[in-house]
Parts: sequence; C-alpha cells; structure tokens
Amino acid sequence: MFRLVMFLLGLIIGSWLMRSPHKQDSSAAQNGHTEIKSFSKPTSSAPQAAARLRAEQDAAKTKELPVVVDNLLDIKGIGPTFVNRLNDLGITSFAQLAEENPQDLAEKMGGRITAERIARERWIEQAKERVTNNEG
Repeated sequence: MFRLVMFLLGLIIGSWLMRSPHKQDSSAAQNGHTEIKSFSKPTSSAPQAAARLRAEQDAAKTKELPVVVDNLLDIKGIGPTFVNRLNDLGITSFAQLAEENPQDLAEKMGGRITAERIARERWIEQAKERVTNNEG
C-alpha cells in the first residue's frame, strides 16, 4: 500500500513539475497566436552598425605589431619551463629579456627562480649579447 501511495505521489509531483511555467493569454491561445516578447534594447540601424564594426576592425589592425620570437633556450640556464614562464609574461625575444633587470624579473616569474640565479647565469647579459650580434 505504501508503494502505491508513493507511486501516485510521484506521478502528481512529476506532472506538476512538467507543466508549462508560462501561462498564455487566453485570447491569444484561442486565436492560435502567441506573443513573443523581446527584452533586448533596440540597436542602431544596420549601416551605422556596419560602419562602427569596420572602424573597430581597422583600429584593431593598426594596433597589431609584429611579434618577435627568439629561441630563448639558446640562453644557458633557461630551460623549457622558464621559457614558458617568460612567454606568459610576454617576453618572447632577446631584446625584451635584455631590457629586464634580475630583481624585477625574478619577482614577475615567482617560483624557484631568484635574482641571484638570473645574475649568476647571466641571462640578461647573454640576451644583450644576442641582440648586439643580431644587429651587426
């Protein structure tokens, strides 16, 4: 008996949960039409929107600068893990690395790397040498 009561209770709750959450207007339902409400704000006209989009795309193209990517693994003491960390910081070239100082670079990189290690392994100096060799 208990199972039968629980089954019927489940059917009642299930049918209640499956019912439509939105009530339709009775006059609209009788006509077979439903009203679609829009909550979005009206947009500008299509030509204005297209012109704005073109202007944004042109501005984005002018901001793009060529990215120089050097093989930072050529610097002794920098392995694949440190290359990934440097790339995450936006340092992808010898010139960018040459502009850093050991203390700031160690703080940015965090983890096991210290300013003393960067100075001892001469990362900055090696990068400066690579930049001057590539310019000449």
